[in-house]
Amino acid sequence: SAIKGAQRADIFFGTGDLAGKAAGRLKDPGRMVVFLPIQRAYAMLPESIL
Repeated sequence: SAIKGAQRADIFFGTGDLAGKAAGRLKDPGRMVVFLPIQRAYAMLPESIL
C-alpha cells in the first residue's frame, strides 16, 4: 500500500524478519530501466515526435 502515484515501483526483498530489516535500510531514489519491444515503444511516442 506504500506505492502511490505514477512512475513508482517496489523492490521485493522476500518475507520474514531478515527481508524486512533489509528493506527498511534501503533509502535510495534509484533509477529504473524498462525494456520494451520496439513496436510498443514506438506506439507510446507522442505524434509530434513521429
